[in-house]
Amino acid sequence: VLSDYSCSAEKRGGGMDAIGTICHEFGHVLGLPDFYDTDYGASGGNASALSSWSIMASGSYNNGGNTPAAFNAYERYLLSWMEFDTLSVAGNYSLPVLVDSNRAYVITTPYDNEFFVLENRKRTSWDAFVPADGMLIYHIKDEGDYCINCNPSYQRCDIEEADGVESDANLMYDVFPNPYSNDYFTDYDVPNSLLWSGEALDKPLTRISRDTLTSFVNFSFMQPDSSAVVATVGNAEKIATVSYMLRGVELYSGLRQYGFKGFALDTLSSFATQELFAATGWQGDTMTLIADDLLYSHTYYYRATYISDSDTVYGASFSFSTLDGQPLLRTISAEERGLDFLIVGGKKLVEGDYPVEEYGICYDTVSNLSINSNHTVHTGTFTEFRDTIGGLAQATRYYYKVYARTALGVKYGSNVYSTTDYVPIENNSIETMGESVGCKGDDFGYISGTEPTAGQGDFVYLWQQKTSSSSWEEAANTNDMKDYDVGVLEQTTSFRRIVGSLAIRDTSNVVVLDVRQSKGGHIEGRTDWLSSQTDTLRLKKNVGQILNWQHAEQDGQWQIIDFSQQDTMLVYKPAFLDTVCLRALVQLDNCPEAYSDTLKIYVLRDVSLSQVVSENEYYLYPNPTKGKVVLKNDGRKTVKVRLYNTSMLLLESRECFGDDVEMDLSGFASGMYLLQIEDEVTKQVKNMKIILAD
Repeated sequence: VLSDYSCSAEKRGGGMDAIGTICHEFGHVLGLPDFYDTDYGASGGNASALSSWSIMASGSYNNGGNTPAAFNAYERYLLSWMEFDTLSVAGNYSLPVLVDSNRAYVITTPYDNEFFVLENRKRTSWDAFVPADGMLIYHIKDEGDYCINCNPSYQRCDIEEADGVESDANLMYDVFPNPYSNDYFTDYDVPNSLLWSGEALDKPLTRISRDTLTSFVNFSFMQPDSSAVVATVGNAEKIATVSYMLRGVELYSGLRQYGFKGFALDTLSSFATQELFAATGWQGDTMTLIADDLLYSHTYYYRATYISDSDTVYGASFSFSTLDGQPLLRTISAEERGLDFLIVGGKKLVEGDYPVEEYGICYDTVSNLSINSNHTVHTGTFTEFRDTIGGLAQATRYYYKVYARTALGVKYGSNVYSTTDYVPIENNSIETMGESVGCKGDDFGYISGTEPTAGQGDFVYLWQQKTSSSSWEEAANTNDMKDYDVGVLEQTTSFRRIVGSLAIRDTSNVVVLDVRQSKGGHIEGRTDWLSSQTDTLRLKKNVGQILNWQHAEQDGQWQIIDFSQQDTMLVYKPAFLDTVCLRALVQLDNCPEAYSDTLKIYVLRDVSLSQVVSENEYYLYPNPTKGKVVLKNDGRKTVKVRLYNTSMLLLESRECFGDDVEMDLSGFASGMYLLQIEDEVTKQVKNMKIILAD
């Protein structure tokens, strides 16, 4: 009688399944619940839950299921594989790696079913593919049901992520100590040790560190010299261009005397050259500082900072960037253009910290514009203006942008470009001077082009060609003359001429030279015939008129079939025995003739076929064959098997006692053969035909 059991797939797709799913399901046999979101979002959304950290969640799939996560401390506790060490006395503690020691700590609460579990995970053994090394802190609320982590806002086996972010993308930052976030776990920060009721635990963990040699995690528990916890508020508030208000919050005052409370400020993210500024305002636990007289166009990094005689604590770092103090400008695109001028302009959208002393337009034929480029000059200030830029070359692209000079330097608007007008090229057309239709390999002569006019003179030429399988490309022969010598073509080709006149281009009409070619196509029809049989053959995919049909014996001379129609269909009766070859001769217009593919048919004498049986009485395969053939004797009868050629010459005889018969025909010539099967009991004779292909 079965009690608890599990059933897992042996294969995944075409290969063996990994061990992860089996281990997960066996965890249920042992009595463990699921620690993933088992209702998949039905209770308020999808919970990340224990994810890759637990074999009873998605940790069973670590390394493709080949190295599932080791059972965590809480799972071992539920299985009575270990007892927790209770943290109750203030002091400094060390926590060894779980898979090496089978040890973990528990922090109790006033409620028997609510507690915190501390375990040390290291990427080794079965934990080789967990997301990171370090201490995990679980918040447990045991309510005795099996939908433990269904509600993302009330997970009762919840990892307190060190970075405060519950996301599968951030699993490596779940462990303590976190290099970018926390080395403490208190009631005052994120994550925090508050109970689900909102009550404070008042059992802080501080100075969490990890020994890289032993992999032990060390921490202080309820130490009387606990450090303060401060948080930096992001999104510094802009007061002026070079003045920002910074904010920080005291989450936990600690048990030390902090003589400095304020902010560290630096232009380096490492804070290697930081300056300290004491808070200038307080409102409750929030401190503020107005940082002014900052540098223009700089990025500043800041963090809340407390300093005592024995330690320094920082909040997370954030940054803000000062502006350049210059006006915000917009370049106005050309409103009018001619052969040698552009009318452009500029607009001041936002005032800067200092008045405009000079302004204008920078312009050039290259895009890297500055005050050192060609530019117009106006003095004083402006709101919006227009400039006429003259003396330009026609049909030329010009880049331009507005500029303004203040006491802080030169400020620019964005680049814009416009092209001056031009006189278009005229009279650019081409025509073939030879035949526009011909056969493959013919010489098509040359294409003549007119003499272009207008433009800017100094005409240059580029001939291009394309086929059905290519895009436009430079023509194959000399392609920079007024006319083009086409020469021999192998396929239908289009031609065009591009005329250039300085910066102006014009494309001619297109001339198509139609190259034709006879194509024989292929013959469709049955391949096994009786010598007296008449059937219809069809020629497919030919290009051109059929001149005649031809037939021949195997390795014989081709002969024109008398009275054959010049049509795509031929009513044919075999003129030879054994193998007959057929083909058609085709010609398109005056192009060279072409033969179709050769069709081989295999002809059997009528005398042997009156007793040929359908293959469903005996199964013969493969048929046609290139060598070996097997007679499937499903009835397991005792039969005598004889092999004949079309001239009824006995080639081989075999007796079979209920087995299948395999025969090797690779030594015979291709063609049609007769297989005679004689039942030794009833003496009934049946015949089957075999086609031996090349």
